[in-house]
Amino acid sequence: MKLTQTLITTLTIALIAIVAVQAQDEKPKHRPGGMMEGLLPPMALEKLQLTADQKAKYEEINKEFAKDAKEFWASHAELREKMKAAREAGDKDKMKELMAEMKPMMEARKSGMEKVKALLTDEQKKTMEEMAEKMRAAHGGGHKPAGEKPKE
Repeated sequence: MKLTQTLITTLTIALIAIVAVQAQDEKPKHRPGGMMEGLLPPMALEKLQLTADQKAKYEEINKEFAKDAKEFWASHAELREKMKAAREAGDKDKMKELMAEMKPMMEARKSGMEKVKALLTDEQKKTMEEMAEKMRAAHGGGHKPAGEKPKE
């Protein structure tokens, strides 16, 4: 009887460990800095309901962006840590300086997003803007679409 209880307990613990490891493997891929890899998160792609042709074109655009992003982060490996330290210290001047270093990355993202928007129908563009609005609201109005000035 005691052997049966020990076996059941051991199997239960093993099962919990396996489930935990699998759950970690299924999380979306994020860069260490917390940003998603790619131009759009999987949820957004799903909601946009891209056609097969749009998906193929998106993958091409996204691959180009991912290559640019990989090259940028390879040559700016220390930038994330510097930004984290400045943010935690509340050093706004340092954050502004470091954000200027990120300009090539932000330009690559902006260019990629413009190419993606050009693929979309008017209805898909509306859906994308609604998702962006929800994100801005959830994050305190932080990120604005390219070219849009902050509301005063």
